[in-house]
Amino acid sequence: MARTEDPDNLLTDSKKVVEFLESSKLPPPKMYGTGRFDTISEHSRNQILVWQEERTVYKIEKAEGALRTLEIAASIK
Repeated sequence: MARTEDPDNLLTDSKKVVEFLESSKLPPPKMYGTGRFDTISEHSRNQILVWQEERTVYKIEKAEGALRTLEIAASIK
């Protein structure tokens, strides 16, 4: 489901996210992981990405935009 005030912006942002995911590696969850990305605006802070690695749970939230959230996750080694 996607909600946006500007459908053209949603398509543009979605393409940027897909391009990023095709060229970057995110840390793989060992068992569980989830994400939610708000597409209302490019700078929305209503993002969340959570994954578990062994006994550690990582959570990224309130980053500025879906792409920034994914960039932070990809930088975690």
